[in-house]
Amino acid sequence: MLRADGRRYARCRDRPPNRRGRRAEKERIVTVALTHRELVRRFLDAFHTNDSATLDALVADDYINHAGIGDGRGPLKRLIQANTDAFADLRYEIDPLIEQGDLIAVRLTVTGTHRGPYRGVAPTDRTVRFEVIDIWRVANGRLVEHWGLSDQLGLAQQLGLALAPTEGR
Repeated sequence: MLRADGRRYARCRDRPPNRRGRRAEKERIVTVALTHRELVRRFLDAFHTNDSATLDALVADDYINHAGIGDGRGPLKRLIQANTDAFADLRYEIDPLIEQGDLIAVRLTVTGTHRGPYRGVAPTDRTVRFEVIDIWRVANGRLVEHWGLSDQLGLAQQLGLALAPTEGR
């Protein structure tokens, strides 16, 4: 079973002997922390379904985001809302998911149909597919830090944007 904070728990029967030698039933809850892999998978599910309550349980209050959207849950939730508004059928495939110590990295292939405004681009009804690489740091059973890159150029081209190089680059 899962608690609101994302941790698993199991109900256990603890029967210490009473004065007559019988074991009285007493229920206790044993908490089992999510593995880093389970934490990231639940986060990605919550991200792609815009599940705010689960995000609150999995992401630390002082979440640091090095991907340029701002720190904390607020900017993250705004990004998620913008993505789910623009791509109502957003889906992802994980390949691979790598864990080392308190860090976990994932490469995602994201697909969706552009049915709402996205970064100033009117809906095109085109199906898009692009790659994302994310790295998270986990502490105390929550995501606390993030680095990420996504193929925004490939996405823009699929949406029909003609991009020209800037002067001097």
